Amino acid sequence: MNPSPALPELLVRGKRTQSIASSVDFERLSIESPLEHYRFCRSLLNQARHSNNSSDFLHAFEAALRCPCAKRYQPSMAALAVLSRILGKSVEPLSAQLFSSKAPMGDKEEIDQNYRLLPIPIARELSQLWEELGLLEKNDQLINLANDAKQWVERWGNNVDPLFYREMEFDKTNDLIPKATLENSFGTDDFLGIARLSTPSTHAAFTLSGWNTGLGVLKFGEVEIPALGPQGFPLSESGGFGLAQIGAHQPVIATNSEQLSLSGWSRCFHDKEIWLSVNAMANAQTVCVDVRFVGIKSCSMSDLSAKAPLAMVFYVRASTCTLEDGSLLHPKGLQRFQGNGQKIIFDHHLQLECSKILKLQIIPLAGSGCFWNATFLVAFEFNPSQEQAAFTFRF
Repeated sequence: MNPSPALPELLVRGKRTQSIASSVDFERLSIESPLEHYRFCRSLLNQARHSNNSSDFLHAFEAALRCPCAKRYQPSMAALAVLSRILGKSVEPLSAQLFSSKAPMGDKEEIDQNYRLLPIPIARELSQLWEELGLLEKNDQLINLANDAKQWVERWGNNVDPLFYREMEFDKTNDLIPKATLENSFGTDDFLGIARLSTPSTHAAFTLSGWNTGLGVLKFGEVEIPALGPQGFPLSESGGFGLAQIGAHQPVIATNSEQLSLSGWSRCFHDKEIWLSVNAMANAQTVCVDVRFVGIKSCSMSDLSAKAPLAMVFYVRASTCTLEDGSLLHPKGLQRFQGNGQKIIFDHHLQLECSKILKLQIIPLAGSGCFWNATFLVAFEFNPSQEQAAFTFRF
């Protein structure tokens, strides 16, 4: 089977082109990334608004609608719903009935409909699309939903990015943690189990909710941890990373201008039968994340290639990584570490220490283009006989 054609750069960047229909073989178009599909739909919509002949976009519209990820990703369907009105068609956005904070949620389709787990810039655009569509059709439900989403965006701004970026959705051109978040401020959200603290030296945000997204985001000076959380093996596949839950189960949250604490339960995306107990604390000098896994299964003894079923991983953006024996690892380097370990130092001043000596892997990364632009992947391995550990950052 021939591979699907790549999206032309003109479409991905949303620039106008006179002959969009001749740019892509729409019969073979297939887009697997939800964010890439959404950007394609937004590009079509933006170009159709300025076109004198909307019929030029009909083939592109139909191709976008056929893509597998179209009907499970709310931003894409909202953009296609507005575009359908321009083209004289009728496509409905995904159901909005699941957006109440009291509604039970759990499966993939429900996750992708919930704006609270979208990257903030996408949630902002989605609220605008809902508002436009609601006004066009005099649909009060969509208008109210747009207002609800706007309030969510206004409340959090960029303060929790990139907390809800899946690896494949992460905008590789943006700063990992916007500088605007470094103001002395804090915030919570009981429904998602979010606790956030920003001081002049430290930024920390944690959540008990997510879908293939992280448990937290940290920044200490120039060192950033854009994603941390549980991950299955192999570590090269981020599809086994993160949490698998929307709506925290009675989280205990306490924050003020000097410190935060968050405790509660979540589930692991790699294996949704594995539960994760979290106790997180942060202040200007120290961040501690205590985790306990419940439900880790033993690997089959007959499978000689079996590895530890789960790891607690930290995607770190730093210039250097110093091991306990003093040896130095660098981004993009071929040298890596695999063995027992407990303590690591980044950029000669940020220390990460585990409360126990665990099997440890440290893998240098490229620093751009994938894995949240991280330069190191740090993975502490867990198993049925080792289910709990605390990780402390000291700045």
